[in-house]
Amino acid sequence: MFPRPTLFAVLAGLALFAIGHTAARAETGHDAAEIAALRNAKTSLGQAIATAERAAGGKAIDASLDNDNGTMSHKIDILKNKSIETVLVDLGTGQVRKIGPADAEPGKGDEANEQENSD
Repeated sequence: MFPRPTLFAVLAGLALFAIGHTAARAETGHDAAEIAALRNAKTSLGQAIATAERAAGGKAIDASLDNDNGTMSHKIDILKNKSIETVLVDLGTGQVRKIGPADAEPGKGDEANEQENSD
């Protein structure tokens, strides 16, 4: 068996390797665009949540990133009365881009969502 200090060093090295490997993988492909957008964002998540709550008149219950036709936005789900609305807040400007029902794509009418869902 390995002496305790050697075993600890090996385990620590493996842990650092795994962390580095995971971080390197996160910056490839699709994730790279999201990471770059977040690094360059002028609007924080907190600011986006406050903006979305004011715009929709409810309370934020979920947040994520959304790539809407090449424009990265904070996607905030807002609970208002007994329904959920999705608000897209532009990462660069902090402006509300779209508001719509959470079960539909924000900014599209019911006809457009029915068309998409029937495909």
